[in-house]
Amino acid sequence: MKNILLAVIVPAVLGAAAFGQNSASASDKLIFLRCGTLIDGRSERPQKNVVIEIQGDKIIAVGAAAPAVIDLSTQTCLPGLIDTHTHLLLQGDVTAADYDVQLLKESPEYRTIVATVNARRALEYGFTTIRDLETEGAGYADVDVKRAIENGVIPGPRMQVATRALDVTGAYPLEGFAPNVPVPHGVQVVDGADDARKAVREQISYGADWIKVYADRNYRVREDGLLDDIPTFTLDELRAIVDEAHRQRHKVASHAMAWIRSSMGTTSPMKT
Repeated sequence: MKNILLAVIVPAVLGAAAFGQNSASASDKLIFLRCGTLIDGRSERPQKNVVIEIQGDKIIAVGAAAPAVIDLSTQTCLPGLIDTHTHLLLQGDVTAADYDVQLLKESPEYRTIVATVNARRALEYGFTTIRDLETEGAGYADVDVKRAIENGVIPGPRMQVATRALDVTGAYPLEGFAPNVPVPHGVQVVDGADDARKAVREQISYGADWIKVYADRNYRVREDGLLDDIPTFTLDELRAIVDEAHRQRHKVASHAMAWIRSSMGTTSPMKT
């Protein structure tokens, strides 16, 4: 159990440790929390009147006695939650109109400011780690938000980021604009294996923890009830992306909604 435990009603009580600060004082300091109720995710029942000993961002011990403690005896404690699919820089349950507004009328700087608010909100909801799966047109702003949290500039959860995401020409545009009107993309557009491999190298060099691809588009429900799609990348392009990411010890996340047809003519589920 390496994630910080926190009282979901008063998470700020952990101070710098919960915010991911790496200063020597934060890493050396011992904090004792007395929880009225502890949900540890392992026991069959919540435990009562438990003391948690924390050093830096790690739990050292869980017991019944300790020196001076932070009294949370009226609160419930549980392990920090992990959200593996977030978009701090994309706001709300986005409709097409909302998406256009954010990419066309809000600057990356403004969207980054809002993302810092979202980061704090995630922490206050009890999430101590999140994986942010692309910035939707805001470049490498997620890397800066992550760095600001690590440096103690703003409060927020630990972050793993996917920066710009990858897709091919024609698969991820803003829709409805005339061909002669240049509009931004929510992804980094790549075509061909060499271009794809170069994009992976670029994103990793600027701080990407994950490489994200959009593997399909244009979904429809077939007569047999299966959700079908149009693949985006060729197999050569996907192999280049995965090979380059793995060569640099990074993993690939895939936006994949439907079933895909293999070269043998059978169908299989695509994992996201």
